[in-house]
Amino acid sequence: VLIIGGGLSGLAAAKLLSEQGVDVVVLEARDRVGGRTHTVQSDVVGYAELGGSYVRPTMNHVLRLSHELGVETYPSFSDLKSVRFSEETASVDDTTQSESWNPLVRCDINNVLRRMDKMMERISVKDPWKCGHAQEWDNVTLQSFYERQTWSRLAVRALGDRLRGRIHGNPADVSLLWALWYLKCTGGVKTLSSVSSDEQERKFQGGSMVISESIHKLLGEKVHLSAHVSDVAQDEGGVKVTLSDGSMYQADYAIVAVPLPMQLKIGFEPPLPPLKHELVRQGIAGSAIKIIMYYRTPFWREKGYNGSVLSSGSELCFNRVSDDCRPRFSLPALAVFASGNNLLRLQEMSKEERTTIIAEDLAKVFQSEEARDPVHLEEKNWHQDRYSGGCTVSPLPPGIMTKCGEALRQPFHRVYFAGTETATAWPGFMNGAVEAGERAAREVLYAMNIIGEDQIWVEEPDFKDAPLIPSFESFQKSRPLSDSSSSPL
Repeated sequence: VLIIGGGLSGLAAAKLLSEQGVDVVVLEARDRVGGRTHTVQSDVVGYAELGGSYVRPTMNHVLRLSHELGVETYPSFSDLKSVRFSEETASVDDTTQSESWNPLVRCDINNVLRRMDKMMERISVKDPWKCGHAQEWDNVTLQSFYERQTWSRLAVRALGDRLRGRIHGNPADVSLLWALWYLKCTGGVKTLSSVSSDEQERKFQGGSMVISESIHKLLGEKVHLSAHVSDVAQDEGGVKVTLSDGSMYQADYAIVAVPLPMQLKIGFEPPLPPLKHELVRQGIAGSAIKIIMYYRTPFWREKGYNGSVLSSGSELCFNRVSDDCRPRFSLPALAVFASGNNLLRLQEMSKEERTTIIAEDLAKVFQSEEARDPVHLEEKNWHQDRYSGGCTVSPLPPGIMTKCGEALRQPFHRVYFAGTETATAWPGFMNGAVEAGERAAREVLYAMNIIGEDQIWVEEPDFKDAPLIPSFESFQKSRPLSDSSSSPL
C-alpha cells in the first residue's frame, strides 16, 4: 500500500497496516514527518510547537496512540481568569461565560446554543446530508442563522468570533449544516460557550510532532521524505504513483492522506469522480498564523490571568491567545493566533513589525508594560505553507455538503482517503487525523479480505487516563424547545 502524506493521519494508517503484515511505503513531500503538527528545535527555547498541540478528554484515538508510543502529556494552565476584548474594552471572565456582564446578551447566546444543540441531535456524524432538514440547513450560512435567531449585535459577534477561532474561517461563508456537523464531531455547542478552551486540555512532552517521529522510527526506510507526488494512476491491476522528479512507485492500493486543498494539485488518472472533485474544489481552506511570544516572567499570571484571550470586534491584531508555558522551562510564553483580516494584515509586515504590534496589543489587553518586551519569538504562517494549503479544517460553503458530502471519504476504486477533514471524531484536530488514518487503513484491509466489513468502523473506548470531568451547564435551560419535526430555523 502506498500512503501519500506523512502527517499524523498517513502515519497512523501506515502503522496499523504494518502491524497487520501489509507492506507499506509512505511518501511525504516535506523533509520531515508530522504534517500540520510542527515542532521546531531552538537554542533559545528548546522547542516550539507551531502547529496542532492540544489534546483533551474524548480525543481518545490520539491519546491511545500516544500512549502506545510512550509519549506522555502534561496539563495546560487554565486556572485564574480569561479575557474577552471587545471594541477596545477588556472584560474579565472568571466563570467561563464572559457575556455574564450583560444578561440580555447572555440570554441571547443561551437561546442560540440550545437551539443548535437540539438541531445537532438530528444529525449523524457519518452522513449528516441524510438529516431530514439537511437541504434547508445547507442552503443558509451560519452567519445568517445567527442573525435570524438573535436580537443583539453583540450576540451575533460573540458567536461568530468563537467559531471563527476554531475553524479559522468566516461564518458568513460556511454552511449551517456543515457547522452543525463540525460542532457535533468536536464536543457540541458547549465548546463554543467558553472564552477559554484550555479547561482539561493537555500537551505532549517534547511537542506533538513526537508522535509522528515515533511512528517514523518504527517504519524506518518505509517512509520516504522529500517525495512530492504529482500523479496517481490506477487500473484493475493496481496503482502507480509518480513523483515530481519522475520516480515511480507501484502498489495494490493507495491511501491519500493530504489536506483537501492539496488533492487538487495531484493528477488522478482516471480523474476523480465529479462529486469528489467538486467537494475538494469548494472546500474553504482555513488559514492562520501562530506566533509564540516568550517573556522573562509570566506577567499575566501575576495579574490573575490564565493567558486566554478572545478578541471580538476589536482593533487587536489577533483573534485569540493561549498560555504556552511548559513545566520546568524558564521562559514563559503566550501563543497568539491570527486569522481572516488579521492574518492578511500581519503577513504583510516584517517579523520585527509583527513583534512590535503584537506586543503592543498584548500590553493593552493585560495592562502590562512587560508585554512590550518579549525576549524571543517563534512563528508559522500556515496560509503560506506549500504543502498544507491552510490549517485545521476545510469548511464547506452552502449547498456542497448535501450535493457532494457522500464523496468525502468514499473510496475511488483502489484509492482511499484519510486526513483529519474526513474524520467523525474531532475533524481538524490531531484526534481526527488518527481516526481517519486508521479507518482508511481498515478499508484497505477489508478490500484485501483481511478483515470483515463490520470491522471498518471501530468504536474507540474512552481513554481511562484522561477522563472527561463534568463541568457546569454552559447554557441555561428555560422553556423547552419543540421536539416536533418542524424546522428549528
